[in-house]
Amino acid sequence: MQRAPSTNAAAAEVLHPFQKAREYKRALNAVKLEKVFAKPFLAAMSEHSDGVTVMAKNKFSLVDMLSGSADGEIILWNIPNRRPVFQINAHMQFVRGLSFANNNALAADTIFVSAGDDKKIHLWSTNKLKE
Repeated sequence: MQRAPSTNAAAAEVLHPFQKAREYKRALNAVKLEKVFAKPFLAAMSEHSDGVTVMAKNKFSLVDMLSGSADGEIILWNIPNRRPVFQINAHMQFVRGLSFANNNALAADTIFVSAGDDKKIHLWSTNKLKE
């Protein structure tokens, strides 16, 4: 009758001779799959000086997007160019809500609303801000 090994070194000798190679191959495959399914990083729009708390997309325009930050700043972005169209210090504290008021797809002016922790709601016209 043989005795079972009592130490870790002795237990490692009992493993299959190809066990190390198999584990190495599994780890390599896991890393490769992680890279295959990873989403690509496209761009950083880093004009805000504080963290972005809210974003809004204009459903009638593929170009316009708004972002509001923790320091009260709102930026209207031109998405294809990845550049800000304008920046405004809209609120004294966090910007908590942004929404486009799209009444008509053919409207000459785009209006949006912002709400903040300063307990104020602002109504903005993009045509006035672009001037």
